[in-house]
Amino acid sequence: MTPYTVITFSTGNKPDKIRTPLVRDTNATYLCVTDNPFLSANGWKTIYDKNLLQLSNGRDRTAAVKFNPFAYTDDEIIITMDASFQINKSLNSTISHMQGHDIGLRTHPVRTNVYDEIPLWVATRGMSEESANRIQALIASSKLPKGNTGLYEGSLIIWKNNSLCKTIANCTLTAIKICGNDYEWCKSNQIPFSIMMNTKFNWVSALAFSNFKNVTRYIHHSDTINREIPRTNSFVFGKPIYSAAI
Repeated sequence: MTPYTVITFSTGNKPDKIRTPLVRDTNATYLCVTDNPFLSANGWKTIYDKNLLQLSNGRDRTAAVKFNPFAYTDDEIIITMDASFQINKSLNSTISHMQGHDIGLRTHPVRTNVYDEIPLWVATRGMSEESANRIQALIASSKLPKGNTGLYEGSLIIWKNNSLCKTIANCTLTAIKICGNDYEWCKSNQIPFSIMMNTKFNWVSALAFSNFKNVTRYIHHSDTINREIPRTNSFVFGKPIYSAAI
């Protein structure tokens, strides 16, 4: 069985609760990267990264881990997973789907392009007009086509631990930084991530999925299960695809 690592995060003043994996694969390592030296998370090995404290807020610290998971493990495959997910069964069947693919992308459960996503973040998620304008500048310089090119969540990503994925992650992190402002990085990491994937890296072999079958997702900062039904008719790199749970 392929060795793999799951990385989750606990950062900032109001972090989401860390949920204990109900099943732990013997070929897997479960890491919780945190900015809190006193954190203990049942079922996870906690890694205190004091360098995260150089960043001003929990969102930026999470992005710094999410798009540089290679700093914490040498395993061949890495899953970065928000704390709102709980593992309830083995993920080995999920890992097996990665054979022949470069990266695993979770398609957005509702929208299929960044153009529809940006105004929502401005209206409801506190994104500044300055940040939105910087995103539009990135779209223009990247020559992102209009229409449904695809929108990929940052909440759940499957990485190969290789030079290609390290380049994808580094380019995305750079984009997240430049789409922010002088005080914080971009509030949305999935928008810069999707722009990069749909332009600079639209040639890679991506495994598209709507969700993991063997995890439960909760509403952030709540014990209420997220009952949202992800769409299965989605887009990846401008092409319509069937995005199923894996």
